[in-house]
Amino acid sequence: MGRPRLPSNVLELRNAFLHDPQRRRFDLIPVDTVANPPPAPDWLPNAHAVKEWDRLTRILIANKLLTEGGLSALATLCAVHGKLVQLWAAGETPKAAMLAQYRGFTSDSD
Repeated sequence: MGRPRLPSNVLELRNAFLHDPQRRRFDLIPVDTVANPPPAPDWLPNAHAVKEWDRLTRILIANKLLTEGGLSALATLCAVHGKLVQLWAAGETPKAAMLAQYRGFTSDSD
């Protein structure tokens, strides 16, 4: 059998997107950056996570890169970082999935 055929409306959108540069633009919603370091969320798992939160918020704010919309992703990154440090400090090896999650958060997507 082969690959299922795409619906005609999907094909039309794909062709319009590929051949019309105007459709490639997305309207960006302006967002304000965070001016002062917010306190670390109380649900962060340990002191390593809180320390990473403090470190990264200062760097991101200084470079005008931290917005309200990015706070929960930053907190999750810090939580994973804290758990990794905790495991390594205990002489344990983190699971590959946790390392992959951390790598996904910290890698450059461009």
